[in-house]
Amino acid sequence: MTQPKFTLHTRRPRRPVRWDGPGAAFLYMVVSYGVALVALYFAVRAFPGFLEVLKHGRPSW
Repeated sequence: MTQPKFTLHTRRPRRPVRWDGPGAAFLYMVVSYGVALVALYFAVRAFPGFLEVLKHGRPSW
């Protein structure tokens, strides 16, 4: 046990991180949906009539 179990830099990584696999598209989709939901949440918080415009296409005022 001379070498620690978790090191910051390993000589031979088990799996290199690749951003072109099938999981990358899913991860990109999840992140983009999350960002869109957060942006929508802040838009509704900033403008109270924003959700009504999204629902009906026109504000009530």
